[in-house]
Amino acid sequence: MDSQGIILDLDGTTLTSKKTVHPLLVQYIQTLRKRGLLVFIATGRTIFEVQRILPKEFVVDGIVASNGMNVFAGKKQIYKSEIPANTVQHLIEESIEFGIYHEIYHKDGTLTAQITPFQTETSTSISHRHENVKWTTALHANHVEKILFFDENTSLVAEWFETIKQLQKDYAFSAALSSSDLIDVNGANATKAIGVTTLLSELQIRFEDVIAFGDGGNDIPLFEKVGKSIAMKNARQEVQLQADEVTTYTNDQNGLYHQLQQIFH
Repeated sequence: MDSQGIILDLDGTTLTSKKTVHPLLVQYIQTLRKRGLLVFIATGRTIFEVQRILPKEFVVDGIVASNGMNVFAGKKQIYKSEIPANTVQHLIEESIEFGIYHEIYHKDGTLTAQITPFQTETSTSISHRHENVKWTTALHANHVEKILFFDENTSLVAEWFETIKQLQKDYAFSAALSSSDLIDVNGANATKAIGVTTLLSELQIRFEDVIAFGDGGNDIPLFEKVGKSIAMKNARQEVQLQADEVTTYTNDQNGLYHQLQQIFH
């Protein structure tokens, strides 16, 4: 296919497991952009996280952040949304009763977590905890664009995922099992696919003219729309089965770089 653009997931795809980007990949992405290829990021991370984690040399043409809650064409924000406060409150209350960990991402870039009987500043078994979490005794439910639910017990995460899907009947939110130990919750109808739809429409690009790379469950709806979908070798089996191709190498083996070189020479 004659591609106009590529859409890159971050964690597990562009980023290594150490949350770095290989210098060869950074350089090659900019080479492709100079040839006229448009490069987009579509991630569950917030725009603040994207800006912190990507090297300044990693310039892109658009970003879909927080699974579509914020969309940028270049540096221009073309869409933004948030989760209703009553939805945030109900989900957190239910999660505490269920016994699963949470983090709340606010639109101003702050990150909060409510102290619970099992989740505190000194908890040691939280695999996704960030150092910049602000711990609170009361719930901060306003201006939220993302909630993460997580636990090292993947069976518990899967059970909670089925539970919150039932809550969608009464509350406005979307949920994706991004990995076996992590659930992304965003506003109603927020997905990477919908966010990318907004971005491509703004730039007058057709879905069939782009290639998407990813490794998580939140990439599957996007895989169903693009001209070509490519799952990382390190992706879960169910994600690989939804893709047109699978990379030869993992994200820790610079798999994205090697696959791009194979496609674009």
